[in-house]
Amino acid sequence: MFSKRLVDRKNRNLGEASALAWAKARGGVIFSDDQTAIVLAKEQGIRTLRTLVLIVDGVRRGLLSQNQAGLLVDELIGGGARFPCKGGSAFLQWANCEGLLDP
Repeated sequence: MFSKRLVDRKNRNLGEASALAWAKARGGVIFSDDQTAIVLAKEQGIRTLRTLVLIVDGVRRGLLSQNQAGLLVDELIGGGARFPCKGGSAFLQWANCEGLLDP
């Protein structure tokens, strides 16, 4: 079901399709930044979280410093991730504007 809507001829999005199938079968949560996968997950009642929310949670719990979080965002962007912030230096400002980090 998931692969028909997500996976293309080059097998892109196979990971998202697999994660969705697993989460549906096991009642799990998926982390994804793929909008199509997120919409499909919501249609199927699967809880989703985005990567930046996971990073924010790491900062809030003290597992990542703000500097480490920024560096991680830069690394992910360097690997092809697309986020609403333009880079690690803008990550904290974005998170604060979104109300994800308490001042």
